[in-house]
Amino acid sequence: MRILVTGGAGYLGSMLVPRLLQYEEVEKVIVMDRLMYGGDSIAPLLNHPKFLFQEVVLGDGWWEPDNSYDVTIHLAALVGEEVCKHNKEEAYRTNFTSTVELINSAPKFIFASTCSNYGVCTKMADETTELDPQSYYAETKVRAELAVLEANQIVLRFGTLCGMSARMRYDLLLNELALAVANPIPSFEIRNPKAWRPYLHVVDACRAIELMVFRKNGFTPPNVFNVAYSNVTKEYLMTLVRRMSTIHFDVREGMERDYKVTSQKIAKAFGFVARKSIEDALEEMRVGSSMTKYYDERRNTNGWWRA
Repeated sequence: MRILVTGGAGYLGSMLVPRLLQYEEVEKVIVMDRLMYGGDSIAPLLNHPKFLFQEVVLGDGWWEPDNSYDVTIHLAALVGEEVCKHNKEEAYRTNFTSTVELINSAPKFIFASTCSNYGVCTKMADETTELDPQSYYAETKVRAELAVLEANQIVLRFGTLCGMSARMRYDLLLNELALAVANPIPSFEIRNPKAWRPYLHVVDACRAIELMVFRKNGFTPPNVFNVAYSNVTKEYLMTLVRRMSTIHFDVREGMERDYKVTSQKIAKAFGFVARKSIEDALEEMRVGSSMTKYYDERRNTNGWWRA
């Protein structure tokens, strides 16, 4: 089996690729990444006999897949509300155009999407719930999803990812809170503390992708699945952090995403259940962040962080 992974040097990809290399049925894992954040996360894999790396900028129209892959896992994306808002053309190319380019690159195509596509939702969102994107990032993901589902391929809507990775992201709220605990700061800004979010450990995201990669029998359209461990409010996260630190929370109100999701569809169809809790993720990141002593550039001179 030849597997193409786009964005394989990223937060999720750098955890997924080493796992895929362990499977006997895998002949080659080809990673395509533009290395926007460097390649340290996958550098140890360069001498692996099953691993191949190609530095590629997707979505520019000049690259055409050679269709020699059995599975394509499309993780590459410009992620986050702020970065997409300020780089709309690049976000469109990376998140949507590249998806269209790649859809026919393999018989099985797995697209990493996001539960933030639900936006503001007063009921528990399942895969039939109307999408309500609240940001340009979500808009590009929704548009890409439509193309993937039209091609009868697979969409995984992940909850907010968390947990340690070879290429850490500290722009994700739970990860950012863990970093603040490990490297104490006086204040942390929280907006809309009663807003709900679904969370998912990055290892469980890998497990969900592996399930789709190696599942032999077919899928019943529409092939879209929510994948999350649990839904919690920001207020609950604040409670967890207060048990571990004396950080002061500067609470602000405001309209933003607020949604809960159910992952019953993937559980009933394939028996998949996420295993690692929010508490597990927070503790491992607290320890990991203490070890790395990583400081995010968004900490300003007054010691305030924003979430």
